[in-house]
Amino acid sequence: MDLIAKKIKYSENAETQNFISLSSICENAELEKFAIEYHDGLNIKKITYQELETTKIDIKEILEGIFASQFVAIDLETPGFCIPSIILGIISSGRGFITLPSTSLDLFSRLKVSHLFSRSEIPDAELHYRLNIHGQSVQLLKLKTNQKKNNSDFQKNIFAYAISTSGTTGVPKIVKVPHESIVPNIFDLKKILAITNRDVIAQLTSMTFDPSIVEIFLGFSSGATLFMASGELKKNPRKLLEIMKLSKVSVFQTTPSILLGKFSEEDLKNGILGEKGSLRILILGGEIFPKMEALKRVRNEKNQTRIFNIYGITEVSCWASVEEFKEENELDISNGFLGKALSETIFEVRSEEGKVLEEGEGILFIGSRKRICSIDEEEINSSRDPVFRNTGDEVMIDNTRRIFYKGRHNKIIKRFGNRIDLCKLENTILKMDSIRNCLAIWNDKNHKLHLCVSKLTNIEKSGEENIKIYLMNNLRNLPDYYRPDEIHLIDHFPLTSNGKVCSRSLEKIIENSSKSTSLKNVENEFQSLWKLTVGSLETGFLKSGGTSIAALQIVNSLSEKFNQEFPDLIGMLLKDSDFPQCLAYLKNQFKRQINSGSEINIKFESKNESSASSSRKKISLSVEESKKLNNSDEIIDRCLWQKCRGFKIGGDQIENEGKCSLKRGIKFQFLKCYDLKKCVDASPTVFEYSSGKIFATAGSHSGLICTIELSSSENYLVRLPDRIEASVLVFDNFRGVVGCYDGFVYCLNLKTGEIYWKFKTEDAVKCTAAMCSEKKLIFVGSYDKHMYCLSLETGSELWRRKASEGSISATARMHFETRTLLFGTLDGTCISLDQVSGKIKWRNSLLDPIFSAPAIFKSGTVVFANVSGKLTCFNILSGHKLWTYAIDGNIFSHLVLVNNSEPNDESIIFASRNKTLYYLGCHSKPTLRYSTRTESPIIATPWHSNEIILNACIDGTLQIIGSSTGDILASHKLDGDVFSSAVLHQDFVVVGSRDNRLYVFKLN
Repeated sequence: MDLIAKKIKYSENAETQNFISLSSICENAELEKFAIEYHDGLNIKKITYQELETTKIDIKEILEGIFASQFVAIDLETPGFCIPSIILGIISSGRGFITLPSTSLDLFSRLKVSHLFSRSEIPDAELHYRLNIHGQSVQLLKLKTNQKKNNSDFQKNIFAYAISTSGTTGVPKIVKVPHESIVPNIFDLKKILAITNRDVIAQLTSMTFDPSIVEIFLGFSSGATLFMASGELKKNPRKLLEIMKLSKVSVFQTTPSILLGKFSEEDLKNGILGEKGSLRILILGGEIFPKMEALKRVRNEKNQTRIFNIYGITEVSCWASVEEFKEENELDISNGFLGKALSETIFEVRSEEGKVLEEGEGILFIGSRKRICSIDEEEINSSRDPVFRNTGDEVMIDNTRRIFYKGRHNKIIKRFGNRIDLCKLENTILKMDSIRNCLAIWNDKNHKLHLCVSKLTNIEKSGEENIKIYLMNNLRNLPDYYRPDEIHLIDHFPLTSNGKVCSRSLEKIIENSSKSTSLKNVENEFQSLWKLTVGSLETGFLKSGGTSIAALQIVNSLSEKFNQEFPDLIGMLLKDSDFPQCLAYLKNQFKRQINSGSEINIKFESKNESSASSSRKKISLSVEESKKLNNSDEIIDRCLWQKCRGFKIGGDQIENEGKCSLKRGIKFQFLKCYDLKKCVDASPTVFEYSSGKIFATAGSHSGLICTIELSSSENYLVRLPDRIEASVLVFDNFRGVVGCYDGFVYCLNLKTGEIYWKFKTEDAVKCTAAMCSEKKLIFVGSYDKHMYCLSLETGSELWRRKASEGSISATARMHFETRTLLFGTLDGTCISLDQVSGKIKWRNSLLDPIFSAPAIFKSGTVVFANVSGKLTCFNILSGHKLWTYAIDGNIFSHLVLVNNSEPNDESIIFASRNKTLYYLGCHSKPTLRYSTRTESPIIATPWHSNEIILNACIDGTLQIIGSSTGDILASHKLDGDVFSSAVLHQDFVVVGSRDNRLYVFKLN
């Protein structure tokens, strides 16, 4: 049968052309035969088909004599062996059933349930009938809260049952299942599995999970016996397996997590999967099919049990495809082959744009003309056009139309600016022979990646630390950003009532494991993180293989785990400090935190003194992606001013600069966004031309540069060959200068993509270019450790200077009076260069890397900040140190100058990864005017304009902050993380996101 089955009848019998209910397919059993065999570990209760039939008729007659709702509920506290009879009675009366705890009042209300079968008294319910069901007293209760509900929508024999989804991604959905949607499942599986009245079918699945319906009616429609067990017996896996073996259970449907996590290998191999085990059929579904090695370990080599992989979703009434695991298809099964579609079932693989794919990767949709369930308040479509449901599963369809499961669509995350498939991480670990199961969990709030690994078999005596190192070594072939922040070794994964791995419980375990605050824990945690990320404790961090991503992971993990900042650590790591040096710092910082009891430690210290080649070529890039070309303007369109990353060039009095002022109820209004295919980490540049038009431009990791007019739909798209993190420096007539990861600095037309010149450095260019006051020279730093002075007109090199041993990431600032160029490097050097000659005027060391641009005051001083949170003020002429100021937090933000009305009132604003924004007065000595705490770390540079501060947090939260008070007045959450610095002009907000988009908002 083809996977993309178009329309297949579930039976060739003429009777299938008429309505068939679940009840009617159970009417041919031998009445004296046992229908149910119920075990509690001590006693066995057996119920015949005659007893089942009698009870069914009694319940049917009661329900037909009352005005009940469409659905009748069954309390889960009802004895398990009574539930099948109640189910049969309800559906025989023409109604549907739902099995839920009696506390699920919200779901009862949404379904307008008026009656409930229960063993217990329930508040707000009155007794309607008391029944004796198989020796147990069961009550039919009438719910007072729903007595006045309108039941005029009752339609006899439409719905067989309703079931609730788990609600893990939001409010639980109620799926109402018609008879003709579930009956084909029963007929198909009965035929495929060759079920007969000699079978004993395990009914161990929770009644809240729809495979339980298949178990019950697969048995009753075949005249087979249901093997049921009490809740207490289910809690004793070894005893349960013993009784299943003695009872000769022949069909067992379960999840891989229950089979491999609840039962021991030896008990399975010596029991139902032994050489002479009675188990004829094992059906595994609800989760990804287990590893072949795991299955081979739990069954005897001579065991003859047939094993099936089954797949489906609740929204299309349980199962949709099945495939038997055989030696000849072992490779297909291990690669996620979903098998053959069941009857009345259509599979479609669609792209994210909704196009049906014949080959390639996409999202699986399941549809049918008959198997159509009603979700929540939906009306069932009577036109018999196929109705499709999105499974949320990523799949691959090959050229033979076979479909392979790849993972959940919602397991794609953004981390360190990269798209990560958590399923790829999990599958890499699962390929290891010694791993039973694993689950990757992304904590979006803390931006941490956790890897939970279940009990290891072959290496479990190696010690927890060695096992973690072993796991990390197996991830070496994946990019750095796939490496988890923490690995959690868990003997047995917690399961939901449906037998699936419970991610919520795992998240709770992770949360509890992070609540450790002793000095010994700091040492153990740091040692574990060091070994996991770089390995050797004998050499420096970088020599051991450490990277900037690994350094950021370590700092983030420690800060979150101990609720404390370690501001100097990232600088120490990137300067290749060894493990003992870093550990000594951590211990001292931790002790100081305990002794002081303060969350943020701010220090102030006063000091009087302190110790090329160019290619001028016009190269035309392919401009097929340019959305609009316009080469007709010969008139010079001059750039009047531009704004980027807290800094403004030109236009001392920008018209309408203060248009957006502080008001009550200010809100972000989304205007438009542009997809740049990969992360937009570069901060946008907003600029105005003499034509009166205001534009924004930004590049992305894809190499695309998007330029948009803020007040219209005018936009342009051009491409460079590699990733762009630098901002664009804009000139007249849409000329832009920007650095690229390919090591070139480009001067190009932002409309057409035409390259006027490009200049080659020896490493990536992440630094944003700066220009002299005459707009003839540009200055740009490279990761090759040189600062370059280039001609804007030709791109020719005028000078280059290696001022330190550190790469240059931060933007340089111009001091026009002294014609100096001021910037910092990643080895912590602060430098002043002569703009004309490139000669070093002075330099000082802040020890730790500098990622931010300095702030230059009118008083003739300049303030630098290193990543460890230390701010230092120098005299611009002499380079003498005037004062220092420290925060407990890492600084990546540029220092933003506040233009106050008073000439001596000099202030700066900056943000920290410690989730705080600072407003610092800097006239004669630094004074903290206020700090504003946020919910997320901040990498971006805030924007200050009159009364407003615009701030962007890593988690995508945009904030409007009152600059005089520091109060957060408004916020808006983007879907993706944000490393880009937002720009505010008038009431426009422009910002890039790691969801690949450049956004434009308006403040209302």
